[in-house]
Amino acid sequence: GDGIGDYCPSLKLREGDHVMPRKNFPVWDLISSNPRLIKAMIHEWTDGGDLERVLLSLIQAIITGFFSMDCKLETLPLSSHEALPKALPVGVGRHQYSILLPRRNSFLRMSQNT
Repeated sequence: GDGIGDYCPSLKLREGDHVMPRKNFPVWDLISSNPRLIKAMIHEWTDGGDLERVLLSLIQAIITGFFSMDCKLETLPLSSHEALPKALPVGVGRHQYSILLPRRNSFLRMSQNT
């Protein structure tokens, strides 16, 4: 965020959350004056290119963390009449991600198109 109205919601974020204040704007001034009040990770940005870089970095870290968990990959049977869930398209800048959310007797698929 960049406005003063983004400060109070930032205070409600917890450890493991992320806040992205725009540098040299009102919310940045408030956060940087006492960053210990913010429990979330703080990621400042200055312009659109910087915002894209920070977001892509966060997405990559989250995806990497998700797939590095100790998990066992296996094929789950699907009944022939059960339709697969639709992929959720997520776009960040010029990058497009396709996410298939987990579902009972289904699977998770994530792919990246650039």
